[in-house]
Amino acid sequence: MSNERKLVVAITVVSLAVLSEGPEAVALTVFGVGFKTHAEAVGLPSELYRFSETGPMEQRWDIPESYYGLSLATDGASLFVGEFAGAIERYNFHGGYLGEFADVSGLAGANARGQNLETDAAGSIYVNFGGQSSLPRTSFRLDASGSVAQSFSHPELVFPRGIDAAANGDVYILNNAGAGVGNRIFRFSANGAHVDDFAIPEVDNPSDIAINEANGELYVADGSGNAVHVYDISFGMPAYLDTLALPGHGSDVFVEPRSGRIFGSYFTVENKPVLHVRDVGFEVSRDGALVTHFVEDAPSQFQTVAGLVAVVPEPARAVLVTIAAGLTWLRRRFAHALRRARGGAP
Repeated sequence: MSNERKLVVAITVVSLAVLSEGPEAVALTVFGVGFKTHAEAVGLPSELYRFSETGPMEQRWDIPESYYGLSLATDGASLFVGEFAGAIERYNFHGGYLGEFADVSGLAGANARGQNLETDAAGSIYVNFGGQSSLPRTSFRLDASGSVAQSFSHPELVFPRGIDAAANGDVYILNNAGAGVGNRIFRFSANGAHVDDFAIPEVDNPSDIAINEANGELYVADGSGNAVHVYDISFGMPAYLDTLALPGHGSDVFVEPRSGRIFGSYFTVENKPVLHVRDVGFEVSRDGALVTHFVEDAPSQFQTVAGLVAVVPEPARAVLVTIAAGLTWLRRRFAHALRRARGGAP
C-alpha cells in the first residue's frame, strides 16, 4: 500500500444568491473536481448547489460550462450565471436552462479570469472581470436586454473583485491589488464618472463587497482577517461601523435584498494527515452571530460548497491554479502548506 498522502487543495471562487422560492434556499456555484491546470479547470462542467434555509443540501445539478458569477434576477424568478469570461446564462431554481442573457466575452479584456455579477433593484446587471496582469479593467452595467448601458473604469482599478450599486445609483467597485493601489473601494456615479476612492485599512485582504440598499450599509468580506466588515455609505464615503467575525477566511458576501439578511462563504485550512481546505457557506446576523452553515454532504476534506478542488498525490507540484484575480497571497499560503505537508521539502 502506498504511503503517499493525498493533498486536497481548493481555491475559493464562489458567488452566491438567495433564492426567493418556497422555503428560502441558498445556491452556490463550484467549478468542478480534479483539475491540474487552468485549461482543465475552465473546461470542466460546473455544479449548482441548492440548500434549505436551515443548512441541509436539497439538490445538486450539473451545468455544462465553467462558471464563476452568480446573481439573483430582480424579479426573483431565475438566476444569472456567468461563464468564466463569456456568456451570462439564466437558470431556474432547479437547474433548468432558460437561455442566454448576454455574451460579454468581448468586454473581458486580456487575460481575464472570471466575472463577478450583481443586480440592482431596477433590474440592471453589473459585471466586472478579474485578471492575471496589472492592467486597468473596465466594469459594466447591462440593461434588462443585456446591452451595455454604462462602463466604469479608472487607471488604478486593475483587479476588481466585487461590484454593487447603492440606492442612489452610485456604483462601488472593490480593487484588490495588494499594497499601493490595492485594498481600496472606488465609487462611480450612475453615469460612469469616477467620484472618489477610499482606503479600507480595517481589511487585510478584501475579496468581495455587497450593499444593503435599504439601510445604506456596505459589507466587505476579508480573506485574511476572518471577518465581514461593515461600513456606512449613507453619505457616500464609507465610514467604518463594525466587524462581524467568521470562523475562516471570508471569500464572498451577499445581502438578500428583501430582508437584508447577510450571507457569504469562508474557507478554512487544516494540516491533518490530509491537507483539508474546506469551503463553507454561512448566514451571519447583523450583530455578528452565525445563524446557519451551508456545507456539502461529503467528507470534510472534499467539502467544496464554495470552491474548486484538486486531489493531487505527492510528489506532484502542480497542485494550485490561481483563477481569481488578486489571490497571490492564497498561492503563497498553499505553497507554504504544501511544504509543511512534505516535511519541509521545497
